[in-house]
Amino acid sequence: MVYEVKMLNSDDIQLLKDDWIPAAEANDELPISSFKQAVSWAEDVENGSANTQAEVYGVFCSEGRIHAIFDQVGIHLGTPKGYFKILSMVVAPQIDLSGIKADEFFSARDRFAAVIAKVITHGMNILQSHENATKVKFYASGSVTLGLFQKTWASLDPDILEQLNVATNVYGNWAEFSKI
Repeated sequence: MVYEVKMLNSDDIQLLKDDWIPAAEANDELPISSFKQAVSWAEDVENGSANTQAEVYGVFCSEGRIHAIFDQVGIHLGTPKGYFKILSMVVAPQIDLSGIKADEFFSARDRFAAVIAKVITHGMNILQSHENATKVKFYASGSVTLGLFQKTWASLDPDILEQLNVATNVYGNWAEFSKI
């Protein structure tokens, strides 16, 4: 599946309300309040009523559905030591592994991994394209995402990282890329 990352607008918020909330309500294994809170937060950020510098982005699939949302925050980007944080990622109820039926698990796991890979690629792109940014930090809010981050960072090819002039680090629930 092909994914695209873009900042959410009001139409996207409505799409989240129409897609995510009913899907979460239909699945007894998922905490509906988490999805309602994530959609409400995204709406507050998008309409400017949230007290934050964050921007909310979505990971859109080729069918136009949103498979994940996350906050992107620029920290001190006007200085030589600026960086980005990518945090508060929530995946769609349809690929949230804690609510998937056994016969759908492997398919959902593959979509989940592809979404995380797209978010990581997005982070690398903003790091490389921003002159003052020295690093991009990813926060894994759940154990599944943390495990995926740890495996991904452990499997990165050192030669490719060197060609990109990037170093990596994983600590606690954070994973990061830093310019060398």
